[in-house]
Amino acid sequence: GGKKGGKDKGAEKFAELQELQPANQEDYFDSGEWDMEGLEEDLKIAREGSFLKDPERMMTLLKGLAARTSKEDYYDKATKKWDMAGLQEDLQLVMGEKSSSR
Repeated sequence: GGKKGGKDKGAEKFAELQELQPANQEDYFDSGEWDMEGLEEDLKIAREGSFLKDPERMMTLLKGLAARTSKEDYYDKATKKWDMAGLQEDLQLVMGEKSSSR
């Protein structure tokens, strides 16, 4: 089949967006065309949003960016609670440093 790559890509991205948050196809698909720019932008935002609710994933990323980081810095075994604010803050700090050092 000679399907256009754009259509498949759009459908894939839309499906991924729907997994992260409720989404309306009409918002991204108009006159037989996917709004790839809008779709990718919203997908990026949704990914970051869901990511910031997952301490394990944040920890993995933070360790990759700042090797001296350890889970104990953010996780209290006694209360079994994550310091989500500290984790998010440090992650944004480290990611900011990485992007500005380019």
